[in-house]
Amino acid sequence: MKKLLLLIITTFVSWNVINAQKSELTIDIQTPGLLSSMINYADQISIESIKVTGYINKEDLKFIGYMISEQSLKKHIDLSEVNIIGEKSEDDNILKSGSSFSLSKVSEINFLSLPHNLKNSEGGLGGSLLIDTLEVGGKSLHKITNCMFSGSNSYDSGISSNSTIKNIIIREGVDSICNDAFYSSNIENSRLKSIKFPSSLKYIGDYAFYKCKELSNIYFSDSLKVIGKKAFSECEKLSDINLPNSITEIKEYAFNETNFNPDTLILPRDLKSIHLTAFNKANVITLYEDIEKIDNVYTTYNRTFNTWYSHNFYSDNLVIHIKDTTPPLINIYDNVADGGPMKKFTVYVPKGSYSAYKSSKYKPEGYSYETTNPWSYATIIEESVYVTSLKLNINNADIKVGETLTLLANIYPENADNKSVNYISEDENIAYVNSTGVITGKKRGVTKIIVTSKENNNISDTCIVNIIQPIESILLNKKNLILNVGENETLDVSIFPTDTNNKNLIWNSSDESIATISNIGNLYGIKVGKCKITVYSEENPNIYDTCEIEIKQPVNSLRLDKNEIVSDKIGEIIQLNAIIEPSDATNKNVSWQSSNPSVCSVSSNGSVIILSEGTSVIIATTEDGGFVAICIVNVSFSTGIEIISINNSKNRYFSLDGKEVINPQRGNMYIIIDKNGYSQKVIFK
Repeated sequence: MKKLLLLIITTFVSWNVINAQKSELTIDIQTPGLLSSMINYADQISIESIKVTGYINKEDLKFIGYMISEQSLKKHIDLSEVNIIGEKSEDDNILKSGSSFSLSKVSEINFLSLPHNLKNSEGGLGGSLLIDTLEVGGKSLHKITNCMFSGSNSYDSGISSNSTIKNIIIREGVDSICNDAFYSSNIENSRLKSIKFPSSLKYIGDYAFYKCKELSNIYFSDSLKVIGKKAFSECEKLSDINLPNSITEIKEYAFNETNFNPDTLILPRDLKSIHLTAFNKANVITLYEDIEKIDNVYTTYNRTFNTWYSHNFYSDNLVIHIKDTTPPLINIYDNVADGGPMKKFTVYVPKGSYSAYKSSKYKPEGYSYETTNPWSYATIIEESVYVTSLKLNINNADIKVGETLTLLANIYPENADNKSVNYISEDENIAYVNSTGVITGKKRGVTKIIVTSKENNNISDTCIVNIIQPIESILLNKKNLILNVGENETLDVSIFPTDTNNKNLIWNSSDESIATISNIGNLYGIKVGKCKITVYSEENPNIYDTCEIEIKQPVNSLRLDKNEIVSDKIGEIIQLNAIIEPSDATNKNVSWQSSNPSVCSVSSNGSVIILSEGTSVIIATTEDGGFVAICIVNVSFSTGIEIISINNSKNRYFSLDGKEVINPQRGNMYIIIDKNGYSQKVIFK
């Protein structure tokens, strides 16, 4: 029973131990030398990746080496955030030979991240460590030297045969890779396949990656300045190389005996010095304006005669394109006076520099005297200056129908041989363009004018033209308008032509105290008077039309000052007065009418004359509005007719319809008014 219980307990403990094991671990150490005590035994066995932060010393590094060679620590060792404490303060953050991992056997890890604060590695990775990917460099490490990863400073031991690296990541901050840094003399064990350069890198030294046979992937940033002698020579798998324009010098054999074999070699724009042995032979080489020195000479050593011999690297046909108008220094071997290999060179030079290259003497950069000009023996041809781009002076334009606009095509470079261009309109019904770039607006619409280089129809520019139909005339539907106070009326306007772009109008009243006009032509009468309404084109105020406006006050009512007249006197004259409201009515004309003219008559000014006995109605009617008012006239009396002689000249005589008679006739009936104002009906005898 006890044995069974012990077995159960042992199994339980083992199960928990197994399940407690970790594959990844992050540890922060503030006291160097304590790393081993901070990791339990189970984790020491199981850890595959570790990240350490804080402070470590050589004892901690040796413990990491133990876990690499004896345990499972094979994946990622991240020391990027640690500080290495040396035996002396000057040794801080330096990996020294004999004080690093101290592996007991050849071991391989996938990824090693060295500290950002690492100042140097004096063979600190030497020994038996095979690294798939190494991350190195930072703010404290500016140079990668040839002794960083081995225990020796000998010429060809930058990385020992037992400490090889497949992939390298160099962090920002490193500006130089020194001579022999990754050069391996043991060809069979050179495993370096790729390297990632930082953008801070400016210098790659001599033999830096010499004979890295497996190296196939590199990319240079735009900060690189110098590539040293044989820096990548005999990197047989290196086939694709970018050469940023920042490079100023490429030394001999830099990329010789690689798999980079371009037929046309275009070198960086900032390049000042080039050794032609830097690359495998090309048929065409292009050099830019900054080039100062070209070296075509290489040397070989004859052990039999213990002598160095000079040779021309290019001795056969070669085409060189040089963008510099001043011949650069070129170093050739053979009899310069005879031209040597230059006689087989064809050199294309900028327009206008033929005579400088064919001159028998020249003065290269840095020389204080003239010397024999090797270029003069070459076939010199002035380059055709091809159009590289063109730019119109206008890319968007508004043009009115019937108006013109001239496009100007700027050709680049400015000294291009063929500056001829073609102009074409995508829709000539909208806009027409002639051969000199003059655009004429035809009708409203939008189209493109395309200008193309005659030399290269892939080089073009475009102007988008908006053809505007301008306004030509405005016509109001009324030239004169009479409107009552308080009334509204809308003036309609016609715009010509009908497809005018800008149909916006501006309305104006010459006297807004009489009449106002809205921005849509709605007229409103304010008070009696006359004014002028004008409508203008917003686009062109010189185009307008007008309407003469008269505002009137209408009659609202009519009444008479008398509603009834009672009379018993033939010939009596009674004045009726028409009272019109409002008092400022424009038209106060009133017509008068008697319903029974035999009883009484009424004049145009409302004077009623009694003629006979009876009843009549006087009717007053306004001309404006037809308002009516009446007055009832009742006449009651005897005949009242007196026969008188005609000889009384002091009386006034009126006909029965109220008209004054100057010469009364005998036998006729009149109304007589004497000097006292007394009236009566009489018959003259």
